Amino acid sequence: MSARRTKWLVFVFVGAFIVGGWHALLTAEQEQPVASGEKDLIRLHIVANSDSERDQKLKLEVRDAVVAYLTPLLRHAGSAEEAKQIVETQREEIIKLALNVIRRNGASYSAVLETGWFDFPLRTYGTLTLPAGKYQAVRLLLGEAQGKNWWCVLFPPLCFVDATGAVAVPDGNVSGGGRTAKSGTEVEIGRAME
Repeated sequence: MSARRTKWLVFVFVGAFIVGGWHALLTAEQEQPVASGEKDLIRLHIVANSDSERDQKLKLEVRDAVVAYLTPLLRHAGSAEEAKQIVETQREEIIKLALNVIRRNGASYSAVLETGWFDFPLRTYGTLTLPAGKYQAVRLLLGEAQGKNWWCVLFPPLCFVDATGAVAVPDGNVSGGGRTAKSGTEVEIGRAME
């Protein structure tokens, strides 16, 4: 085989490798799963009283307690509607649980539970992307609800407490129920819980 032909073959193989690599990268980004629909999801949104270190730690303790409480109850829910009914029947217990954590930590503010449809920014949980839009949600507003948020997907269960797997895309404020909560880069994320 001549040197010229060898160089040509190397050039073709390197070119094919580069084109194939770019194709794989671009295809992987395009094939990221998108949630099947807002009606199939229920999101959990916990808003801290403020951005103080104490209130942020308290929010995370409330989160841990609420997720631990709801996980076994929602484990066998077959639909978003069934999960919503379970949450509604547990409304008073969830509030009581949050208030117990708040009081145990020496704070005296309220906990308000809202359910309904709320605006959420674009969110990526690992390989799952949730487009910006209105979603069913359970919102737990602690005190003045002016602090950083923690969000996850309650149903299907994607609320395991690991804040490393999701990316928030800044999108202004999230409003609902007459209160406004900060969103975007100030959001902490959770992922699946089994």
